Amino acid sequence: MFSFRRHAFAETRFRAPSVRGVPFGSLRSRTILTFEDRTGAVISGYSQAARMNRRVYLAAVGTTISAGLAGCSTVRSAFEDDDPCSGDECDIGMTRNEFIPEEYEASVGETVVWKNTSGADHTVTARENSIPDDAEYFASGDYEDEETAIDAWHEYRGGRLGTRETYEHTFEVPGEYLYICEPHVKGGMIGTVVVTE
Repeated sequence: MFSFRRHAFAETRFRAPSVRGVPFGSLRSRTILTFEDRTGAVISGYSQAARMNRRVYLAAVGTTISAGLAGCSTVRSAFEDDDPCSGDECDIGMTRNEFIPEEYEASVGETVVWKNTSGADHTVTARENSIPDDAEYFASGDYEDEETAIDAWHEYRGGRLGTRETYEHTFEVPGEYLYICEPHVKGGMIGTVVVTE
């Protein structure tokens, strides 16, 4: 038969922090119970209530941390390749919030291929004021000018490049071409193609 006694000197209480304003109540950090069996051997351990409260607290903290990290989709994975366009399928990749590479060098007559390598929707929209005077305007969706391309995106997501979709343009005039991703331009998604002879 077991006899039971509680070590009062080992019992302490503390108030658990709350998660989103919901307190967990008092937890017993060191409620130690001691049992003696028939042979006189002593078995000690934390009370079941203390273990359960600690489990609830740790589960809540773990859930909060996991939920917080789940929204970090803009963080690039440590295993992600630095060049999303390695190989022949594209020249410029689009991650969640940047063109890679930001500056691409091409030759006159070269066709440059952009590929959306992220889960977000993107556009390739040239800035009319930032391309050579004799150059043909370019934008995903094949719009004639910048205003039409930007309006189309905001009205019905025109020019949208979904995941794994590509857009290509052939550069015939040497010079520097500045382009943006309209939905992510405020986040700094800007690129340049430098065309040389």
